[in-house]
Amino acid sequence: MFARIDTVIMGRATFDVSRKLEEKPFAGKRCIVFTRNKKLKNYSNVEYTTQNPVEFVEKIRKEKGKDIWVVGGGEIASELLNRDLIDEYYLFVHPIILGKGISLYSKVNKQINLNLKKTKKYSNGMTELIYTRK
Repeated sequence: MFARIDTVIMGRATFDVSRKLEEKPFAGKRCIVFTRNKKLKNYSNVEYTTQNPVEFVEKIRKEKGKDIWVVGGGEIASELLNRDLIDEYYLFVHPIILGKGISLYSKVNKQINLNLKKTKKYSNGMTELIYTRK
């Protein structure tokens, strides 16, 4: 998957978590962080934007380049889902039951039917599910 992408987009909260990771999964990729805060610390290869995510993604999809990876942010994912701007879904199921948490798609306003394209099981018990839109 990483070879197919050149742009990574996420919300500020997801970025805050990802920048603390020991392994930098977005190294070498254009990283766009959506935020309402205009006064954030600058990091190399990170662009902050206050633009509307839908308008931003519609614009960069027209540019020449590779695929775009929406890493996280339930709000951003929901907005893009509602506008049919996500082509593939990579879902990771961890063998943990949290009991409560933040819904990834709480603001999706319609049913979206998917086709299972591929599955992959990892040695730690995690399972990767790859779906495409029907």
